[in-house]
This record gives sequence, C-alpha cells and structure tokens, in this order.
Amino acid sequence: AFDDLQKIDSVDLSLLIFDIRRYGWRAIMRAMKSSVNFAFWVTCLVFAVGWIMLFSSSISIGGAIFAVPFSLGPLLVSIALTFYVWSRLSLIILSTGSILYGIWFGYVYMIAFHWYIDPQSAIALAFVGIYSLPVMIPVWLIAWAFRGSAPQ
Repeated sequence: AFDDLQKIDSVDLSLLIFDIRRYGWRAIMRAMKSSVNFAFWVTCLVFAVGWIMLFSSSISIGGAIFAVPFSLGPLLVSIALTFYVWSRLSLIILSTGSILYGIWFGYVYMIAFHWYIDPQSAIALAFVGIYSLPVMIPVWLIAWAFRGSAPQ
C-alpha cells in the first residue's frame, strides 16, 4: 500500500484526492513532501474563491478589479512568498495564514453583502486587507524565518 503512495504525481491533483480518501493523512504528508508547493496551491485556491466572490457581488467589472488589490492583496504577498520559502514548516505556516485570511475575508464579505446590507457595504472591502496586516505580517515573517535553504 505504501508503494502506491509514491506514485502520486505532482501534477495530477485528482489522484491526490483519490489517495486521501484511500490512505488518509499519509497521502497528504506524501504530497507535502513531493514537488507540489502545497502553500502555493492553497493560496491560489483561496484567491480564486475570493475573486469569484468579488465578481459575483459587483455590478461592474471595474469595481471588482478595483477591490482586488485592497481585499486580496495579502494573498498576493503570500503567493509571492511561496516561491522563496522551501521548508515544510514555512509552507504549512503560509497555508495556514492563507486559510485564516480566507475565513476572515469570507466573514467580512458575508457581513457586508448578506447579513447587514448597506449601500456603503463595498467600502468594507477596502479595509479587509489592511485590518488583516497585524496577523499576516507576523505570519509572513515567521514563514521567512523558517524558510530553509534553496533546493539544489
């Protein structure tokens, strides 16, 4: 059974999902040890979900594009950091930070556009990224501190 885990290809993520169901946490740990930059894909997924949320609630495309740097900017910094950190601990820290940011963004989005609807709700998106910086900056610094050496 363990030999099947070594067949996980870094490109075929559907196989990874199948192996998670079949082998559980061993498949997850194997994928994190492989050449898949897990933090990159998690952050890209959170960014894509945020992008879809922004575009689904915007009347104009320009308004949604204007909100992206303010509301999803910290995820862009995390995506950039995934190319410069190599240790598994750093990648786990960045993945956790991205997931927590996604939860924070979803919470603010739900408050602004579904729970307490107001004509000025969209202005809340300008502050989502700024208000997350007291948490995200330490996440980035800790991930950078444990970045490890570049692969040879």
